[in-house]
Amino acid sequence: MEEKKLKAILEKKITLLGELEGQIKRQIKAIEESDEPALIQA
Repeated sequence: MEEKKLKAILEKKITLLGELEGQIKRQIKAIEESDEPALIQA
């Protein structure tokens, strides 16, 4: 019983981390494609 619970929690955390990573990568890409070099140099 406990093992199933822990596995479910871990899977949820991994999913959330994956979503966060995707968001961060999109933000970095948006900054790199942006026409504002000040953002990159800061």
